[in-house]
Amino acid sequence: MNSPQSVNELVERGREAAARGAWREAYDLLVATDSAELSPEDLELIGEATSWTGPTEHCIEVRERAYSAYLARGDRRSAARLALDLVRDHGFARATSVAAGWYKRAERLLEEEPECCEHGYLARRQGFAADARGDTSEARQHLRRALG
Repeated sequence: MNSPQSVNELVERGREAAARGAWREAYDLLVATDSAELSPEDLELIGEATSWTGPTEHCIEVRERAYSAYLARGDRRSAARLALDLVRDHGFARATSVAAGWYKRAERLLEEEPECCEHGYLARRQGFAADARGDTSEARQHLRRALG
């Protein structure tokens, strides 16, 4: 196990690497820590780093952990943002029913939240879905809302 100072140092260096877009370095540094000591934000960074470096299964696993950590903290907006990331991840993995479940979670989490950027992310996802169905009018409507 790492000493508290070395854990903090690894986490800080991992955050700095992520800020530079050095995803492999960020991943290596952050996963070298004791995961129990990582914040939801740090778990989210691991998920982002893994989305760039692979494998997809680990990306999904760590994003699900970040989602749960945000929910435990009561941060519904961040949990919804992670749920929408998981919609994309499961969509890439062709697990459409699982993706649909994550989409519904994001919708429910944002239902009673005041208008925020996560609503824009949800509208973007709705626009993509409408476009995939061939409904360009509805897609345009959702995507305009997303831009707003």
